Amino acid sequence: MTVYVACDYDYGYLSEPSKALNMKLALNNVGCASTVNLTSSVVNDGFPKKYQSSGTVIIQSKIDAGTKLLLQSNKEAILKPGFESDAATIFKAQINPCNSQ
Repeated sequence: MTVYVACDYDYGYLSEPSKALNMKLALNNVGCASTVNLTSSVVNDGFPKKYQSSGTVIIQSKIDAGTKLLLQSNKEAILKPGFESDAATIFKAQINPCNSQ
């Protein structure tokens, strides 16, 4: 699924729709699986990624430099051997119910 939103250059609210940009957001795993297991590299395609689970989120792979990744779980997030990130990556794992911010 691709979603387009109106935004200004600072990604804020735009009061003048005539100046709107179309911004594509990558929606990954927008459902709520009981377990999410990321075993292959998370590729930086320029769009933020969010994976969520009602149970457990597991990551055991490399996150490409510059990637913005949110792992959200109702119970636990597990970083296994093979997980790798660098300073240019924005990575967040949090315990929250599915579809919350």
